[in-house]
Amino acid sequence: MDEPVQKRKPRLFKILAYCLGVVLVFVLVIEFIFPRLKGFSRKDYICPWLADRNTTFLGTEINAQGLTGDLMPPRKMPGNIEILTLGGSSFYLHDLTGKLKSSLTEQFGGSIRVVGGVFPGNDSRASLIKYNNLLPRQDFDYLLICHGLNDLWANRVRPEDFRSDYTHIDSSYKEMHSVIGRLIYDNLIWKEPPQTDEYDHYPSEETFRANLTSLILKARSRGTEVILMTYASYIPENYTKTLFKQGTLDYNKEEQILHSPVEAWGTVEHVREGLMRHNRVIRELAKKYNLGLIDQDVMIPDEGYWFNDFCHLSDPGVERFINNIVDYLQREGGLHPNQ
Repeated sequence: MDEPVQKRKPRLFKILAYCLGVVLVFVLVIEFIFPRLKGFSRKDYICPWLADRNTTFLGTEINAQGLTGDLMPPRKMPGNIEILTLGGSSFYLHDLTGKLKSSLTEQFGGSIRVVGGVFPGNDSRASLIKYNNLLPRQDFDYLLICHGLNDLWANRVRPEDFRSDYTHIDSSYKEMHSVIGRLIYDNLIWKEPPQTDEYDHYPSEETFRANLTSLILKARSRGTEVILMTYASYIPENYTKTLFKQGTLDYNKEEQILHSPVEAWGTVEHVREGLMRHNRVIRELAKKYNLGLIDQDVMIPDEGYWFNDFCHLSDPGVERFINNIVDYLQREGGLHPNQ
């Protein structure tokens, strides 16, 4: 004889409640415990753009927040000057964040904090993701941006494989809001397209423009003064990869923390043209939004003395890079809090 319907319903509800409970526990374990087992916070696992905390990478110290230079305090003290930097290795090596703070403090005095959001390999898209998700402070007085080279990596694919969010480079460029979403995308959806220099195209130019524009508008909405810098580089006329590896080019060999050939970013012709295009975008945006512009590409001479390789500054180059920033701020009347 069949079990009465009124008795089966409570049992069904209990089974459903049990299943929902199991699913909920599973989700909570994946979302909050799994990242810890991997050595990450949940936020860092979802948005993996901070460096390993309390380490040293390429001679520069990474602080407890996965950044360089000063820690971001929970709130800004009245009268303090808070500066954020964004960029790649050329704005990172030789402890550039710390040296910039020292020079600014020596010149202008007062309480100055320089938070380094820079890191080797970062491009404009990485900085935008980092700014949106990992640097939620709304009271930086100044934002210094120096990008231009690493975006060229995005061009090294077939035209049909290019993605304006740079997800064709790495799965980390896909913005996620959950650990489960990150796991599914990274392991089941994302596929790396073949890299090629066969197509000499520059789709990064418009993406670079869009990324910088987003950074500019978001920073301005927070009351931050944005200062753009062009990207300084030096590729000798007689450059070849063979001569570079032989060390016979005129680059400064005092301290070569990184020693990168041009071809790591594409053909020599592509890199020359791409850097010119990206620097042009920077100048155009500075004019369009009436921003401060430090034209490092013009202000640092095309001589090997200032560079360890075509894109990384030597010690004298770092000093000149910083002096160009300090000189600009002096001409603008010094540093001033935005509140």
